[in-house]
Amino acid sequence: GWMIVNDLPLSEFVQRIGKYQKGYIALDDDIAQIKISGTYPINDLPTLYSMLAVTYKLNINRYAQGYWVSIGEKK
Repeated sequence: GWMIVNDLPLSEFVQRIGKYQKGYIALDDDIAQIKISGTYPINDLPTLYSMLAVTYKLNINRYAQGYWVSIGEKK
């Protein structure tokens, strides 16, 4: 499946994809209100995270084979 969003705060987006993530997603509070728009593949989380990182200039790190995900501002 796909998730289609328009002007959704990143914090809400992360909450929605959390049910597809087998683990924990840590989101930096400084970027929680960035507005996200687009169509994202919820059955391919590595691609979803790559799309977010490129489109919104985010630093997304995955640990423990993707169980832990950290999302922050790219510096």
